[in-house]
Amino acid sequence: MATNIEEAIQEAINELLAKSWVKTAIWDQQFTEEKPGNYVRKRINVLHKTSDDGGYTYSAKELYINKSDFTYIWHYGGPNLEPVSTPFRDLIVSKFDNVKTAMNLDYIELVSVDETVPSAIVLAVKATTGNLAETYTLKIWKTGADTLGYKIISKTMVT
Repeated sequence: MATNIEEAIQEAINELLAKSWVKTAIWDQQFTEEKPGNYVRKRINVLHKTSDDGGYTYSAKELYINKSDFTYIWHYGGPNLEPVSTPFRDLIVSKFDNVKTAMNLDYIELVSVDETVPSAIVLAVKATTGNLAETYTLKIWKTGADTLGYKIISKTMVT
């Protein structure tokens, strides 16, 4: 429990950093606003994910800190957003280790997912001799509750 405003801000930052979609959170020391009821408003700049394709943006999350007991509440809900459920994506990622072992792959990456269909595109890399590698593009779809079907849609040798 915080004993001063700075500790309350650090607790809020730690709460934000615990979210999987948050990359970093930094206290904006230039912004402060006194509020009625013995509160002060503070701002935290947050670099967070905007998409599964790697998009990020900064946004400001603001909180009210009680100047007596140093508890805080989020302005307009703050980080109470929960990530969208992605059961198909989670199923695919849970099978990556099995696929890597079965195909003797060095690397596997999810390129795109459509939860509504459900289908996905996966990139896989397998080192061969010297500086050569084979890259595979796989189309994956759901065939049962926890089973997947796939087809190799392209195979390329790269150096």
